[in-house]
Amino acid sequence: MQLQERECPQCGDPFTGRADKKFCSDACKAQYRRDNLDGKSVNDEEDKDEEWDAENDDWDEDEEEGNVESNMPLYGKVNLSESSPSSITRLEQANEEERKRQFHALEVIRLKQLRIEAQLKQEAAEEAEEEAEKIRTLHSLYSTLIKKCLKLDGQELDEEDLETWIDELDEASEKYLSHPGLREPDNKAHKRLKDLYWLRDTFSDLLTEFHEEGEPVFLELPPKRKARFRTNRIA
Repeated sequence: MQLQERECPQCGDPFTGRADKKFCSDACKAQYRRDNLDGKSVNDEEDKDEEWDAENDDWDEDEEEGNVESNMPLYGKVNLSESSPSSITRLEQANEEERKRQFHALEVIRLKQLRIEAQLKQEAAEEAEEEAEKIRTLHSLYSTLIKKCLKLDGQELDEEDLETWIDELDEASEKYLSHPGLREPDNKAHKRLKDLYWLRDTFSDLLTEFHEEGEPVFLELPPKRKARFRTNRIA
């Protein structure tokens, strides 16, 4: 191989060597590499291998001295505690979407409960109105019969009259059994139902008397019973 004379780029001394030799010595080559860490490689593939060996030598020396981390390039250190802004933004968006989803689900449940409560209140109001209407109807039935009986007191009755009254009182008593007030022990509905039963028994006894004697009979209401009727007619 032809030898050439050239100048060492590190120390500036002239030297003679192969065409691919650029430094006068390994020391200048290593020093040049240290001074130009950020620069491009100045050797061919063989020089790169030599530089790699030199780096390994430097690494071994640092490792023996316990100072490996201090010689590592800064870009090799990563702060794992830091996250990129884009990652934080995506996480915040995901959390916000989850909060919105949960809020929407709770709102749906709340509205459903409100609808159920409103429906129950409406049904309760309708039932209360139906119950109140039934009470008014049954009391009107009771009051009408009692008023007629009070007017009938002392009058003569024949068989047809007695049978008609018995049928009316049977029907009225049957209807009055559905009175909502009968669910309450102290409600006046119990006394009024007993009044209807008493009248039914009274007319039944008069009919028996009529059949036995074959003569018209008279309805005679005791004073206490009439007073009771008048009291119970009051709603």
